[in-house]
Amino acid sequence: MTNLSELYLDQVNLSSLLPQSLSNLSSLTHLSLKDCNLQGEFPSTIFQLPTIQVIDLTRNGDLTGFLPEFHSSSNLKSLILYSTSFSGTLPSSIGNLKSLSILNLGFCNFVGNMPSSIGNLSQLTSLDVQFNNLTGQLPPTLGNLSQLTDLSLMYNKFSGKLPSTLGNLAKLIYLYLDTVGISGELPSTLGNLRQLEIIKLSNMVIRQRMSYLDNPTNWIKGDSNPKCVGGGLRTQ
Repeated sequence: MTNLSELYLDQVNLSSLLPQSLSNLSSLTHLSLKDCNLQGEFPSTIFQLPTIQVIDLTRNGDLTGFLPEFHSSSNLKSLILYSTSFSGTLPSSIGNLKSLSILNLGFCNFVGNMPSSIGNLSQLTSLDVQFNNLTGQLPPTLGNLSQLTDLSLMYNKFSGKLPSTLGNLAKLIYLYLDTVGISGELPSTLGNLRQLEIIKLSNMVIRQRMSYLDNPTNWIKGDSNPKCVGGGLRTQ
C-alpha cells in the first residue's frame, strides 16, 4: 500500500498498538484515527513523512508519544493530538511547520516552556494547548500569529504577565485564559481585539480595573457585545 494517500479509521475500535509499518506509507497525506482506542506509543516517524498534511488522533487516551524534531520541508497543515497521552516538551523545531493552520494539543501531558519559535507559524488559525503542564512565560512572539482566530491556553502553569503583543492578533475571536497561572495587569492592548467575541479569565488575579471592557466598541465591530466570562476573576 505504498501508494495509499489517505487513511480514515475514525471510531473503529482497534484496541491495539499502531503498526510501525504506517511509517512506510511514503505517499500518505491524511491520517485520521479518532476514537480508535489506540494503545502504546505512536511512531514519531509518521510526523516526518514527506507528504503528510493532516494527523488527527483525537480521543485516544491510552496512546502515548512525543513530538519529534520537525524539518523545514514539512507539509503538515493540521496536527490534532487532543485528549491523548502525548507528553514531553514542545520542540523549538515546531516553528518549522510553516504550513500549519491547526495545532491542537489540548488535554495531553506536555511540559516545559512554549517555544518562541511558535511565532513562526504564520498560517496558524487555531492554537489549543489547554489542560497541559506548560510553564514559564508566554513568548511575545505569539503576537506574530496574524491569522489566529482561536487561542486556548487555559489550565496550564504559566508565569509572569500576558505579553502585550497579544493585542496584535487582529483576527482573534476566542481567547481562553482560565486558570492559566498568570497574574498582574492585563495589557491594555487587548482593547485592540475588535473581532473578539469571547474571552475567559476565570481564576486569574487581575491587579487593575479593566476599563477597556467598559466600551464594547473596544472589542468588537458591530452591534454584538463580547462575552467576558470570569467566574473566578479577582481584582486587587
